[in-house]
Amino acid sequence: YRETKFLAKIVLSNNKKYDLIYCHDLSTSYPAYIISKKLNIPIIYDVHDLGIETINQLFPNQGSPLEKLFYKLAMHNMKFWGSKWEAKFTKKTSLIHTVNRKYKEYLEQKYNVSNCEISPNYTSLNGHRPALDLFDRLQIARSKKLVVYHGGMNPGRNLETIVQSANFLDDNVEMVLIGDGFLKKALLRIMTFNEKQNNIHFMPLLSYPELIHTIKGSSLGLVLNQPINISKKFAQANKLIEYMAAGVPVLASLSNEHSELITKTNSGFVENINSPQQLGELINNIISMDNLANIGENGILAFQEKLNWEQHETAFDESIKAVLANNN
Repeated sequence: YRETKFLAKIVLSNNKKYDLIYCHDLSTSYPAYIISKKLNIPIIYDVHDLGIETINQLFPNQGSPLEKLFYKLAMHNMKFWGSKWEAKFTKKTSLIHTVNRKYKEYLEQKYNVSNCEISPNYTSLNGHRPALDLFDRLQIARSKKLVVYHGGMNPGRNLETIVQSANFLDDNVEMVLIGDGFLKKALLRIMTFNEKQNNIHFMPLLSYPELIHTIKGSSLGLVLNQPINISKKFAQANKLIEYMAAGVPVLASLSNEHSELITKTNSGFVENINSPQQLGELINNIISMDNLANIGENGILAFQEKLNWEQHETAFDESIKAVLANNN
């Protein structure tokens, strides 16, 4: 949490008057605290990830016994001091924004705070632009069915299982992984051992305005978070709403947030994923369903009516105005 201390020096060197600090996640909390103390202005803390609970993602899960001991001690040390710091920092904030009910409950219970509000990280109705879809970008025949994953290629997303599941897909199904991250090289290596190498494609990250149009026409979108820590266990992935916005039915991992949203909107499926073969066979079964297009339409409707940023923007703005008013 001290890594970005230099940001405070940069901001303060501007010699400008600021009314508010909007601090995004734990990694910017320390410079926010320094600036707030120096300029006597309020802080809004935006918690998109439970930073303390993601520390295990920073360390490899393999190594010699000595290396594993070092990783364990380092993680324990970082969580201990990070939690002490975040407990202090949350008491200095005027408002905490977080993205869902489970994150709010976690923060309130762990740090005994009551100034926490939910501000969902939903995609906007606007800002999208026409783009080539995946069939045209990758020159895939339109008779094929596409399964898409987009996002970070980092631990806790079942990516190894997703890549290996391509071996069990029907011949008319192809898989597209869009994104980047430090697991990408390992995933490409795994792909070289696949019997069906030709039915899996990798693409770099897409710019946000192009994303929705690019993935339209896909038969299924994957959101297979693994509960490797509390942050992942309680997360509601942004990509879930983005698939819905594109009319792509969703296959999500079993979690409270995913189950509640998908069940309420009838926009996809929630399953516990145990193996590449099970995932491949599940995808084949879902894609062969007659009502799959209707499920995709349910997602679009839910996005347009409720699950978009515009539905929450006014409340978000008003919360900031209230903090500013209380500071005057």
